[in-house]
Amino acid sequence: YLDCLNAISRLNEDRRIGCRDELADVVEHFLQDENLTRDEEFRIQITQLQCGILWFQAEARTEAQRFREAADLFVRIFTDYRDECQQIGQNHDMCEVLYNAAINYESDYRIGPAIQIRRRLFQECGDDSEYAQDHGGASQWAKKAIYQIGGNYHAIAAYTKAAQYYEEFARRYNGEEEAPDALRNATVFR
Repeated sequence: YLDCLNAISRLNEDRRIGCRDELADVVEHFLQDENLTRDEEFRIQITQLQCGILWFQAEARTEAQRFREAADLFVRIFTDYRDECQQIGQNHDMCEVLYNAAINYESDYRIGPAIQIRRRLFQECGDDSEYAQDHGGASQWAKKAIYQIGGNYHAIAAYTKAAQYYEEFARRYNGEEEAPDALRNATVFR
């Protein structure tokens, strides 16, 4: 049944969101069944599956331009599964989950929540984080977050705050492609 829902969601764009919602409901039912989750290996596998399904749900909502719903799902992944799903699939991690939440809030014109999520992203995955210690440096998503916070403040005409974040980005990550633009913007705003 789960395989069928997954196949339909991948092949049929019109049913993508509905199938992924149904998948999430079934897996959530499994997670709530104490008889099933007694087996630790099964619980871990089903939790990983739930993280992947929530990721796909959020992506489908982003594609449908339902940005607030997508952002809320990405936040839910981080809030509910951050300790159990450090990796989602083979290519996604919790830093990217927060990054995507911020992008979707910004796309929904919710700049305040986008800034809050980006600050949290930098706290969790930036230079001084446990993530940086374990991975030999800040996440690429955390680096982008600092620059984008400057952009958010720039967009709402809070130029002093924008300059602070642009300067911080240019100082920390002077080798990044956006560093010259960040420094230029900071100079203009000072």
